[in-house]
Amino acid sequence: MEGQYELERKDLLYYKKSLELIERIKKDNNSKSIIDIGGWAGGFIKQTSLDIKHCLDKESKEEINPGVDIIISDFLDWDIQRYDIACCMQVLEHLSDKDVSLFAQKLFKVSDHVVISVPFMWHEKFCKYHKQDPVGFSKLKKWTLKKPTEHYLVREKDNVLRLIAYYKKEQQGNS
Repeated sequence: MEGQYELERKDLLYYKKSLELIERIKKDNNSKSIIDIGGWAGGFIKQTSLDIKHCLDKESKEEINPGVDIIISDFLDWDIQRYDIACCMQVLEHLSDKDVSLFAQKLFKVSDHVVISVPFMWHEKFCKYHKQDPVGFSKLKKWTLKKPTEHYLVREKDNVLRLIAYYKKEQQGNS
């Protein structure tokens, strides 16, 4: 049963764009598994067509999303498991200065295909739960130590912007 938090988010435009991107990654790479890091109760990845769907969050939620296996753990303490795709949607801005870079860089140990979403250039006091606003391209690169392969800016109906960044690990070739 979807909870109020996930119901409020399901029609957001950045969700739709991120889901389109994930489905393209799946098709292009024959991906079977996905993990949503900090994904609440898995309502976002429940909407994907991947076979294996895991959601990692540090606290259990009342919501239940059939087909999504929940992992309760602090990501920074979690023993890494590999997935075809990892996503981290609207999480990094909630982390402390001490943890945000470690958290962001650990995402790349989980998958060769990483999708990160953050609020784009929201002013510092726009959301009382955010510790990192404003977040722009340079701040995200400082945390990840990488430039995204692709990125999208999505303007929501309420006029706020969200950045979706896709990182694809470059394969070592024999050319």
